[in-house]
Amino acid sequence: MENILLSDLFNGYNPQIKPVKNHSDDALVGVQLIPFLIRKVDEKLQTFSTSLWVGYYWRDENLQWNPNNYSGITGLRVNIDQIWIPGICIVNELTDQKCLNFDEKGMAFIMPDGYVFYNKPMESTIQCILDISAYPFDEQVCTYIFYPYSTVAHNFLYIEKETYIVLRYFQPNEEWEVKSTSKSFTIDASTPDWPVQTARLSIVLKRRPYYVIINVFVPIFILSILNLMTFLLPVESGEKMGMTLAIFLTFAVFVTLISDSMPKSSDNLSFFGNYVAGQLIISGITIVLETIVIKVYLKESAPPVETGNKDSLNKHQECKQHDPDRWKRFAEKLERYFFGFVIFVTFSAGLYLVLGFTVMRRTVTH
Repeated sequence: MENILLSDLFNGYNPQIKPVKNHSDDALVGVQLIPFLIRKVDEKLQTFSTSLWVGYYWRDENLQWNPNNYSGITGLRVNIDQIWIPGICIVNELTDQKCLNFDEKGMAFIMPDGYVFYNKPMESTIQCILDISAYPFDEQVCTYIFYPYSTVAHNFLYIEKETYIVLRYFQPNEEWEVKSTSKSFTIDASTPDWPVQTARLSIVLKRRPYYVIINVFVPIFILSILNLMTFLLPVESGEKMGMTLAIFLTFAVFVTLISDSMPKSSDNLSFFGNYVAGQLIISGITIVLETIVIKVYLKESAPPVETGNKDSLNKHQECKQHDPDRWKRFAEKLERYFFGFVIFVTFSAGLYLVLGFTVMRRTVTH
């Protein structure tokens, strides 16, 4: 009986013809995204990669039957290339699977009322503009933009209640969590004769910050404290400059690691990246200040030379009053001023970071 039903349905059926009885009517199409896992969020390339299914749902008025006339058959599986499919693309998809074409391979499921279901598996990578200013406490919105490319010939509209994202089968990611999803529909009226409706399905992601806090943020904070401790280290220890240089080089390594993972953009600079760069600058200033302190501390004050002339008595008195530790005391006093200055700029950098994460961060628009 299924053979008879297929024969009757496809007798004279043309997959090139719009699936409506009245050609002026719009075909109605629903789209569902069913993500399984997040493969990668690449901040440097500004891409979002997932493994997912894309479900397409539409009504073909030329593929309807009465189940009572065909032994109660309530569904058919057919090759997708045998039937009409909506011309639709994910415009920001970067792989070669972005469009639903007539050379599509797979199976579709047809209901007696003409509704057609087709699921397409994808390893998807879309362009997603990431705002990393609040890194590592950032939220990102990645949007799949569905655009109909066959509007000139076959108009269709999206079924809003049948266009959504399904998270039922989503596997949690160790770096990102899905905070919410959203959808929106816009009409492009730039061509009045063929207005185009675009569907946008968005996933709101929130970064899990604990790895970055433990492996990057805490070491940076400890290094900033150690940078202050160099002013408390006695000059006589001989380790003052070596410790300062070691801290500076460690900051330089962290700056390189963070910058290598961030996009080369001047629009969305990371507050945390700026903070680390600021700590590098503060560490460089500390090297200069400590060099001045050591230079002054080691400066020797030579006593006046006795010449045996008529002023020898006065010279002798000056020798008695000569203070060999005068420059050392001056260096210690100078170091206290430098210490206060570095504490101030370090505190200011920390205040900038806190304000960046709370007040100055951009609001994510869903």
